[in-house]
Amino acid sequence: MKKHWIEYHPQWKHCPMTFWVYRADDDARWHEAKEFTPPAPPPFRDKGYPMFCVELDGVPFRFASLHELRVCIEVLSRKVLPTAAQLIREHGLTGFSNHIWLGRLPPKTHSLRYREKALPYLSRALAEFEKEVPNQSLQRTTTAVTDRATHAPRQLLRSLT
Repeated sequence: MKKHWIEYHPQWKHCPMTFWVYRADDDARWHEAKEFTPPAPPPFRDKGYPMFCVELDGVPFRFASLHELRVCIEVLSRKVLPTAAQLIREHGLTGFSNHIWLGRLPPKTHSLRYREKALPYLSRALAEFEKEVPNQSLQRTTTAVTDRATHAPRQLLRSLT
């Protein structure tokens, strides 16, 4: 079953990818930081902070921002998924291998077959979320990731045929 929706919360809720996508700008510990790069998503007046939810074949994906969803699409679109060590290096971190967002996904999501089905739906959900929450679509601070995320599902599927 496929479905996607937006939940709203009074506080910005962190999801499994949040730590990997957002960098703390101040000297505080990450969980105590107030400033991030890219900037944390803004709340909506009278609604709160959006959480973007996608469910595909019983696997829930939760994103604290559309930027997280774009990064997820980019990583899952790779023909060979990166190891935890590779993702840690890409993000300029050390350690944290037990907390890597990709490792927290169910094993079936790592298969190429599942990703071939998931990527088009994640991309469609992203497009619909961008229409519904336009101020988040303006947060394209990392153009390389955004551009790759937008075109990656087609590139992956083409490379497999």
